[in-house]
Amino acid sequence: GSARRALEFAVDRTGLYRAMQEHRAVPASTTERPLKGLVGHLASIIRFRGGPITLAEYMQEVLTHPEFGYYMHRDVFGTRGDFTTSPEISQVFGELMGIWAMCVWGQMGRPPAVRLVEL
Repeated sequence: GSARRALEFAVDRTGLYRAMQEHRAVPASTTERPLKGLVGHLASIIRFRGGPITLAEYMQEVLTHPEFGYYMHRDVFGTRGDFTTSPEISQVFGELMGIWAMCVWGQMGRPPAVRLVEL
């Protein structure tokens, strides 16, 4: 068997955490209205951090925040939601996945045993 090596990497984000005033296009005025709702929540996280949040953190907040999260107070799936998943419309998606799997199997040299795992 072949030895497997773990791949590790790190991202230096220290340059992202500058004072918020450096990122403002215009100076903050004393008459600025406080932000409300999800925007205010995100702004408070950014202020607390002293800089930007990651895309993953942003998506987690906008989708799953208990009060403001997109998925928390509505049914987004199905015909009454925002979108219907492919299996509910037709079998084309499954057929395309099968074609893709066959192509990859061919690129692998058509091994006699393959595990297709859905995560």
